[in-house]
Amino acid sequence: MRLFIAIPLDTDIKQRLKELQDRLIRAGVRASWTKPDQFHLTLKFLGEQPESQIESIRNVLLRAAGTTPAFTIRLERTGCFPDSGSVRVVWVGPNERSQSLLCVAQDIETFSSEIGIAKEKRTFSEHFTIGRVKMDSSHGKLRELVLAEAFGLCVQKVKELVLYQSVLKPSGAEYNVITRQPLNP
Repeated sequence: MRLFIAIPLDTDIKQRLKELQDRLIRAGVRASWTKPDQFHLTLKFLGEQPESQIESIRNVLLRAAGTTPAFTIRLERTGCFPDSGSVRVVWVGPNERSQSLLCVAQDIETFSSEIGIAKEKRTFSEHFTIGRVKMDSSHGKLRELVLAEAFGLCVQKVKELVLYQSVLKPSGAEYNVITRQPLNP
């Protein structure tokens, strides 16, 4: 099973992200756009895991959620990965790093490694992917379009952690909820 742990988004923020996608499409940005029902903030990609590992992963969520009270993140800006060169990912994220978000991501990383899941080599970057670019031959124009697009402030209350299964299909990935774990009240 291909699994990841993430934070889901509220419906109103999904709508705002869809409106941003529509504006970028009208501006000429060509990308494979994330479907609004699939918007999420990935905390840890677990990769292929055997079904026998699910209970251990549930315990990772339980432990991480148990040490973290509900919190908010402020989504305010657009961006691209990588930071320079050809754009591969278009995203929305916060202007300032959320300490609560960083702590829960670190807890998940630590607890996952304790059950044999490899640690991520890259630094955690809080963002919601809204599109993936297959080929950027715009010589910086695409990045300028994305960065010039104002998103405006949205506040997301983080109340739970979700374990998703990603099923790859010809029409794109489909995400199924395996389990939800509320944060410490």
